[in-house]
Amino acid sequence: MQISKDLAAIGRYLRRQRTGYMAPLGLKGLHARLLALILDTPGLSQDQLAQRAGFDKSNIARQVALLEEAGYLQRLPDPQDKRVLQLLPTEKTLALQPSLQAAMEAWERQLLRTLTEEEKTVLTELLEKLRAAAEDEE
Repeated sequence: MQISKDLAAIGRYLRRQRTGYMAPLGLKGLHARLLALILDTPGLSQDQLAQRAGFDKSNIARQVALLEEAGYLQRLPDPQDKRVLQLLPTEKTLALQPSLQAAMEAWERQLLRTLTEEEKTVLTELLEKLRAAAEDEE
């Protein structure tokens, strides 16, 4: 189906572009996305992060370990359930947050530069529907 091909092509483009925008910050594209999710919701578990990022748990576990080793996040026991580890940004990540946000906004502006505001709204609504349908299938 053409939609699947287009979405896959856009996904490849996005990964390459995101990597380019994040390189000056010393981050890989996926790491930037994961840190942005953790900054948006500090205290996520690895399982919650995997679900929100749309990646399998084993990949997220490897990436979280790399980010922790690099000093971007820490894992602390959840006060409610000591078996669960919360992912929290470090001072290093908090200091990087404005640059990370600016790079992500620039990357999104570049991608959407040819769309009108109305088209952006419609696209957002349609993508939310597709994402929800895909999540329901899992």
